[in-house]
Amino acid sequence: MRCIHGFHAEPLCSMDLHTVPLYSRADLRRAPLAHMLDDSELTRSFVARVSGMRGPGESRALGPDDVTADKMNVQDIVKYIMDAFKPAGEDSGKHEGCRVLMSFAQLIESGRQIDFLGQLQPGAFSNPSSLETYLREEQRYRALAYLSEWKAVGAPEERGRAGVAGQTAAQKLLIRRGQSGNWEQMYCNLQLFDSPLGRRWSVTSIYKHDFDGSTG
Repeated sequence: MRCIHGFHAEPLCSMDLHTVPLYSRADLRRAPLAHMLDDSELTRSFVARVSGMRGPGESRALGPDDVTADKMNVQDIVKYIMDAFKPAGEDSGKHEGCRVLMSFAQLIESGRQIDFLGQLQPGAFSNPSSLETYLREEQRYRALAYLSEWKAVGAPEERGRAGVAGQTAAQKLLIRRGQSGNWEQMYCNLQLFDSPLGRRWSVTSIYKHDFDGSTG
């Protein structure tokens, strides 16, 4: 899906929570909300939800009223994103996973793909295809591009006042490619933002450890 300022129109962090970026109130005022659905996308999403139809390999449709924080918490969003990366039907690519990830990602207007902590910012990419290409070509993130299975490790670690804009969360994950592959650690960083329809969680960055051959 294309995007406009705010949330991507379509939905990790470093070694531990201490590396999750923390933002000042001034930063939050300057930060653009991640991309909101435009009217045409809203219409298509509504029709898809009413009809119960979806394309092969596509995630169940969500409208903007479905993704506010009171409807989807951090764990709900992470599950929705990661499930979209799992192979579906004849689609062995990860375009759907990238599309969903970008739809929940904070827009990075500078286009800077890696932040100052070395974490990948999905909202910096112009479209799902460019993100998919990056994941396939970067050794660190190749396991996500060819993901076959994933699981969350514990509950997300949160910082800041609960339910208040600026609150951050980091969810630790294990991912692997192929049924016999090794488990690799990955993190997903999210932040609570105000949007025209209410507060919602937005993905700020993801981070995957270098593959070290260990198993989970």
